[in-house]
Amino acid sequence: MRKAAALGLFALGALGLTETRAAEFQAAAALERALPATTDTEIDGINWRCTGATCVGTPVGRKSAGSRMEECRKVAQALGRLASFSTRGKELSKRDLDSCNRGAR
Repeated sequence: MRKAAALGLFALGALGLTETRAAEFQAAAALERALPATTDTEIDGINWRCTGATCVGTPVGRKSAGSRMEECRKVAQALGRLASFSTRGKELSKRDLDSCNRGAR
């Protein structure tokens, strides 16, 4: 019985840790051209919900551990040229954003 209780507490703790990590992840992008309708696009375990030119990324599964630049390029390739991009608490500089857009072809 104690073993079952301990396993249950461990599972709840692991679930809470996963939810906390998901809640900590923040990503946002502004598109150079607004989309005509609200869209949801999953890219490497992140759901990108775009309304007009504003997109917000939220985790839906295992998030890739790629670099910010890789993440930016994948988003730009899927959604179009980006006017701004931020992920994991950091916004890409203008220079990095230009590189991201060029590499997204």
